[in-house]
Amino acid sequence: MKEADWIELGDSLARNATFIEALSIADEEGIALPERRTKGISYLMSKGLIEEDDELYYLSGLLLDLGAQISLQGFERAAPDLQESLIAIEQHCEAYHEAKASDSSSEAERHLKRLTHSCRQVTNHLRNEQAQTRAFIEGGYGFSPRLKDRLRDINNAIGRLKRLHEKLGLFTHVGLSSLTNSDRALRRILLDSLLGAVSRNRLALDEMIGRLDRLSLAVRKRNHMRQVAHAVDVFLQAGNPIDLEPL
Repeated sequence: MKEADWIELGDSLARNATFIEALSIADEEGIALPERRTKGISYLMSKGLIEEDDELYYLSGLLLDLGAQISLQGFERAAPDLQESLIAIEQHCEAYHEAKASDSSSEAERHLKRLTHSCRQVTNHLRNEQAQTRAFIEGGYGFSPRLKDRLRDINNAIGRLKRLHEKLGLFTHVGLSSLTNSDRALRRILLDSLLGAVSRNRLALDEMIGRLDRLSLAVRKRNHMRQVAHAVDVFLQAGNPIDLEPL
């Protein structure tokens, strides 16, 4: 997209924010167009961002996902299903090969753009996971003042990253190479770009999981020391003496 396209998209969303919110609330029920049709609705419909069926209008899945992504924070954000992403990548490659075999250069180019978009979704998700995890660690691993709750948050983050690390095993050199059929454009997208990003992020995930494991140990030790200090304080408050002679 060029700058003018982004401006038109933003303007269309801003002008129809009230209508879009109503569509998101209605979800599957759909709603009728407002009597006073604002500028930009036709643009959003032409791009498939607002859909029409039997004179009722709905938000596209893309806008629903975008709204959910923006409204949630940090680790609550929905993560793309990497297995579904891989299936989409395989389908785009198959369609690209069929278009090339039919000498349809425009169709091949269209499927290549879709493939590039799907691969970017994966790499952007991995980059976001790294950024969120670093912010979580550097921000004091959670906002709860209770160490028990912080330990829970750390363990949840570790579990999320381990599951992501496991899913990255779907993207292998052998598997992605088999999709290219030695096509240079596909090799550049799948092997040089996507697989390179996956490999770098697996190493980064290993490092962050290790950091979180060490944080978890430190918090457990701190929690134990706090429990000991509390027990000693209760013991002394009850008027019990401490025998220091053994020391």
